[in-house]
Amino acid sequence: MILRKKYIFGDKEVVIEKITYSSKRLGLILLDAESKAYVVNATVDYYGARTPNKHIIVKDYGENHGMYNFLFNNKIIGNKMKKISIGFNFGFLCKVLI
Repeated sequence: MILRKKYIFGDKEVVIEKITYSSKRLGLILLDAESKAYVVNATVDYYGARTPNKHIIVKDYGENHGMYNFLFNNKIIGNKMKKISIGFNFGFLCKVLI
């Protein structure tokens, strides 16, 4: 499901698509607002962590640096509930508000 509201992430105008991973977990993807082309995954589907319903693991490293602040400041997610180790990096468990 692609949400209609447009946001700015970095230098791109984006929209957010809510997806369901094969594990049945919720995920968020950023798409170009005009072309709907893929920009970046906002979340990771990490099998080593339990995620309650309507919660995601925000990827905030690499090309996603600043993703948590972007999602939180735009009221897409709530506060960090837990920091989760993912290999050499980490993500944040957060409730989705949209």
